[in-house]
Amino acid sequence: MPGPETTLPPGHPDQTESETAQLAAGFKEYEDGKHRRYELLFKVNGAAFAIAALAFKPESKDFIQSVIGLPTLGVGMMLLALLLGADIFAFGWDMKQMETRFGKETLSAAPWLGKVTPLGKGLFRPVGMGVLAAIVVLIALGWLCVAINGHPR
Repeated sequence: MPGPETTLPPGHPDQTESETAQLAAGFKEYEDGKHRRYELLFKVNGAAFAIAALAFKPESKDFIQSVIGLPTLGVGMMLLALLLGADIFAFGWDMKQMETRFGKETLSAAPWLGKVTPLGKGLFRPVGMGVLAAIVVLIALGWLCVAINGHPR
């Protein structure tokens, strides 16, 4: 029987129900947090896109251009998309590293990092990192295009 400092891997016969429940709660926390962050990214971009679309309507074009202007909106939203992407990545990475408390496989990393979960294991794997990067880059490039070419004619 492992000592009090040892955490058993999920599904191990000696694992207690509370450890199993704790693991399930941790996964739910990860999914809920990820969902809230992606939802914020898409809602803010959708709202800003609606504002940008108003600049192309004759009745609101002058007002939108005088309040914010498309180049300013484009730069601001590009920076916000990059910031939200960094936040989502940091959240996913932190949740991935929390798996070490459940006895998951870890690697010894640089001294300032301590033990880390391998990239291909657990939560927030390279595929998820790539999807996040692709989404953020596409959104940021779209807003960069608005900033450069955003003046309605």
